[in-house]
Amino acid sequence: LNADILERLRDNDPDFTHISIGEEYTDESDFFVREGDDLGWLGYFVGRSKQVETLSIYSFPDSLNIDAFLRGLGHNRSI
Repeated sequence: LNADILERLRDNDPDFTHISIGEEYTDESDFFVREGDDLGWLGYFVGRSKQVETLSIYSFPDSLNIDAFLRGLGHNRSI
């Protein structure tokens, strides 16, 4: 699930063009955010991805700091 998404992002999987971020899992492109998750790695890999064209953010738990995710995301040039 989340590990698979990070792996696909890391490997620039050409079939992985969309990612959704939220608090529930409904599809293989859904990154399921839980308390205590380190979103820095997600931001890093999304930022490096040349394949992801769309990003949907449905929710982040209030207790998570999304700054690390946003720093990584800021490096992306495919979205």
